[in-house]
Amino acid sequence: MPRSAATDLAPFFAAAAREDAKLKTAAALVNRNLGGTAVHADQATRDALRALDPGAVSDAIPNGLEPGLKRAVLLAFSDIMSRRMAMRFAAEDGYPIALLLPCLHNGSLAAARYPGDLAAARELAAQSPPVVSVPADSRPAEDLAVRLNEIDLQNSGCGNCGGYTPTELVPLTLYSQPTYYPRGQVNVDGTIGVDGGVGFTARYSAATGWTIRLIAC
Repeated sequence: MPRSAATDLAPFFAAAAREDAKLKTAAALVNRNLGGTAVHADQATRDALRALDPGAVSDAIPNGLEPGLKRAVLLAFSDIMSRRMAMRFAAEDGYPIALLLPCLHNGSLAAARYPGDLAAARELAAQSPPVVSVPADSRPAEDLAVRLNEIDLQNSGCGNCGGYTPTELVPLTLYSQPTYYPRGQVNVDGTIGVDGGVGFTARYSAATGWTIRLIAC
């Protein structure tokens, strides 16, 4: 049987399955604790939330994915990130339940779509040629790092609590050289997003990988 991109994405699918199971456990505990007017999480809930690690899933996404497969994989990952960030305040004693419920709703929407999005990514991977290996400091690797950071920030930054699951690849421009960005009064390495996008800096180190900073909030 010919090799496909499914082989290259096997670590991602395995990591996603582990995180999905942990998210389901944490969500069940959070829902069990709902009641009254403020959050009072027990130790089991705090431990379950602390064990969540979407970064282990994103770390398993290979560089060099072709656009269609990248879109499918990032959509499945954004479901996971949205579900995690929907529970970001669920361990804060005294946090108002009325404020937590909209966050949990974000997570429930992502949880409902996740099985279908993951299945679509699996199917496309099985039909796609093997992923072409690219250097860790290459432009494709930078592109992936920026997109992953944007998914993280949209779900967790600026007080957000999930709800961001883009169904298409967000427009991204990588500059050939640092360019002045008036909004942040800094030089940036590109923009991501619609309507001109948000500027970002991208730095690579062999020891730590890519460090991305979006000039947002």
